[in-house]
Amino acid sequence: FAGHDPARARQIVRRVAPAAVRSVSRRVLSDDALRADAEAYVRAFAHGLKLQAERGDAEDVQLRLATDEGRAFMLLDAAVGDLS
Repeated sequence: FAGHDPARARQIVRRVAPAAVRSVSRRVLSDDALRADAEAYVRAFAHGLKLQAERGDAEDVQLRLATDEGRAFMLLDAAVGDLS
């Protein structure tokens, strides 16, 4: 994300945690309200990461992704990121 390549980041998450991504993806796709919430969360979190990356705060981006919220973002983004 710090490198402005969200598609690459999704590929890494899918490779590292394929079962988790598939499970979340199935759940999100079967529940319209959850999908809308997940997409909104991913958009908002990605926007914040983009602002940090544009400022050159790569270390802060990494620190933010290392939080529970960041890990949830990475999993949700890998599961629904290409659907938005």
